[in-house]
Amino acid sequence: MKQDLEHYTPQNPQYVLDDYVREEFPLELDFKSIPNEQLESKRDAMKFIGRTFTATFPEQEYVIRKMDDYEKAAIREEYCQLVENLLPERKRQLEEALEEAKRMKKEAEERYASALQDVATMAAEVKHGEVETKLKGSDTFTIALAGYYLTYTWNEARQVFMLAKGYEIPDSTDVWSSDENNRQQMSELFGIAIEAREPKQDKDTFDGEF
Repeated sequence: MKQDLEHYTPQNPQYVLDDYVREEFPLELDFKSIPNEQLESKRDAMKFIGRTFTATFPEQEYVIRKMDDYEKAAIREEYCQLVENLLPERKRQLEEALEEAKRMKKEAEERYASALQDVATMAAEVKHGEVETKLKGSDTFTIALAGYYLTYTWNEARQVFMLAKGYEIPDSTDVWSSDENNRQQMSELFGIAIEAREPKQDKDTFDGEF
C-alpha cells in the first residue's frame, strides 16, 4: 500500500538528471578509493568533504528520482482496491441520493468524482514513474563545478555519494574561486579532469554605459 512507502528508500535509486549533467559530471564519488585517506563511512567522507571541498550541506534539498518496482506495485495495489471497493460503494450512494433529493445527489456526485480522481491521479503517477524525494541533510552536499551546482547524496547500499541534481549557475562570477578549487580536488582525488568554463554573468547585470 502507498502508506508503506513513507520511509522507503530504494537500494539503488536512479535520479532524474539533465542529459548534459549526466554526461558531463561523475555520477558517483567513491571516497573510500582515495589513496592515503582512511574514509570508511559516510561520516568520515562528509567530514573530509567539509575540509577539502568548498561545499554546502543543504537541509531542504528536493530531487526527482525514478520509482522502482516495489513503489509502483504498492501504489497499484492501493488504486486497485479503490476500484474494487470504493467506487461501487460511491455509485450506490449516488443512486440513493438521486432518489432522495437534489442536494444529496450533488454531494454523492462529488464523492464519486473524488474517488475517480484518486484512481486517475495514482495511475498517472505510476505511469509517469518519477517521484520528488527530499534528501537528508546529513547525507548531502552541493558543490560548484564548471558553471554548475551539483548535489551529491549518500547511497548506503553502495557506500558512495551519487549525483542527484545538477543545474547551471545563472551568475557564476561569485563562485569562480570555489569552482576552481572543486575542479582541482576532482582531479587530485579522483583523477577526473573537468574543463573550466568562463564565469557566466546574470542577464540583468550591465557594466557598460548608455
